[in-house]
Amino acid sequence: MGTEAKRTTWPDERLDDLNVTVREGFARTDRSIEELRTEMRTGFAATDDKFTDLRAEMRSGFAATDGKFTDLRGEMRAGFARTDDRFNALQRTLILGLIGLIGTLLAVVLTVA
Repeated sequence: MGTEAKRTTWPDERLDDLNVTVREGFARTDRSIEELRTEMRTGFAATDDKFTDLRAEMRSGFAATDGKFTDLRGEMRAGFARTDDRFNALQRTLILGLIGLIGTLLAVVLTVA
């Protein structure tokens, strides 16, 4: 193993070369970062467009669902109205039957007495 003396001074042309190399490296890095930013902006814009489309689809889907629920409510109200009518008819029949039964019992009691 040989020992080499550390260089304590650098000639101006070597420092100039190093300066150029460092500047070129930073320039490449700056270009790479700018390209990455451009790609990211493009990607984010595409993602924003997809979310905008998704929101529009969801709104139209919810509107359709709201319409279906409105239709379903109308059908249910009509069905309950029919059921109410049937119960009312049954109640009338039971009341008339009870009146008839009471009338028959009164007639029997009055004829026997």
